[in-house]
Amino acid sequence: MEIEKFAQDELKDFIIYSELKRFVNDKKTKKILEKLANQEFSHYKFWSKLSTKKQYSVSNIEVLFFKVMMLIFGLTFTLKLLENHEKDVIKTYKEYLKRVKGSKRAELEKIIKEEEFHEANLINMIKEERVTYLGASVLGLNDSLVEITGVLAGLTAALQNSFIVAISALITGIAASMSMAASSYLQSKAENKNPKKSAYYTGLSYISVVFFLVLPYFLLSNVYFALFFSIVIAISIVSFTSFYIAVLFEREYKKELMEMFTLSLGIALITFIIGILARTFLKIEI
Repeated sequence: MEIEKFAQDELKDFIIYSELKRFVNDKKTKKILEKLANQEFSHYKFWSKLSTKKQYSVSNIEVLFFKVMMLIFGLTFTLKLLENHEKDVIKTYKEYLKRVKGSKRAELEKIIKEEEFHEANLINMIKEERVTYLGASVLGLNDSLVEITGVLAGLTAALQNSFIVAISALITGIAASMSMAASSYLQSKAENKNPKKSAYYTGLSYISVVFFLVLPYFLLSNVYFALFFSIVIAISIVSFTSFYIAVLFEREYKKELMEMFTLSLGIALITFIIGILARTFLKIEI
């Protein structure tokens, strides 16, 4: 059963790499994916020869999943996600290697080296625009999460009117997104990067978060329900982006998640208290 699973996994990876290649236009990236696919197919042939099973099939749903992941989140993220599974495979292969002798041992050692080479070299050779400017996107996204969550919490406590809070936060968010985009433009110019693209990714990520966080205030009349759903949305965005960054840059997911939770929710709590104090001492009535 162990050998059959090895063969099945290698065939699946071969088909996924082959399918992903069809969505890529860059010639260099196509060659990298083709090399990855060819290596996986040779690994499949190695295991299938050792197996008593004659035919293997791969779930179309699983292949479709990775194709959709690539279209939404990009090629680099999808490959990194795929290679996370390969780390466990390498460990299993190394355990199995202890039971193999002769020419098959040399072949398996070669397979292990190729699997290790995937992540360390081939995948990191792929240059993708969204990854190149990920720093700008993350800057806009993180700043927006911290700032707008704080603004909404403070205004909710101080004004206690959903529509006024929504308009105030939206205006603040639009102004802040343009400011962030301008700052990113100037910074990228100094770093000899494409300033327009940096500004675009920073501004877009910022204003997108603003829209999602403010939306509950336009839909709900109860200001505290609106704040609750905004915080739920913020937590969802933080969870996903932390996972995305952790996969892409091979960082610890829990650490990334806790840092963003602490910043976003901590500042929201502080501004909420400030809002209550402002309403109480300034006698704000709306």
